[in-house]
Amino acid sequence: MKCPFCQKSDTFVKNSREADEGKIIRRRRECKGCNNRFTTFEQIQIKKTVIIKRSGFKKLLDRSKILKSISMATRKRNISQEEIEKITDRICLKIENSNEKEVESRNIGNFIMHELAKIDQVAYIRFASVYKDFSNVKDFTKFINRLKK
Repeated sequence: MKCPFCQKSDTFVKNSREADEGKIIRRRRECKGCNNRFTTFEQIQIKKTVIIKRSGFKKLLDRSKILKSISMATRKRNISQEEIEKITDRICLKIENSNEKEVESRNIGNFIMHELAKIDQVAYIRFASVYKDFSNVKDFTKFINRLKK
């Protein structure tokens, strides 16, 4: 690992710790050249998954976009950031564990809806209103009536 200060490759690990429930390793390093210390984070990268948008445009899977969507749907609800992170992790794992190299964005939307339905109906409806592109109150009413059944 190159030192970010002097660019020398002669660095060593002072200590290592697990972070994020063992999903990430935090390493404290020191440069033998300039004696500066810095931290690196190591995490598993399973594969690159391509998302196919409704428009046909393709982008790499971006965990932060899933997290942001769930955070917006659960805003001002009694759902912790930790729970939101766990939901995001479950969705990303489901996507990465599939044998597909390309996944349609609507499948991700369905995964998110499924997870939100389990924890909070208001967040579920909020997400659905954007995801399913509700245009008026009738769309909400139909969707809510289907929920009641």
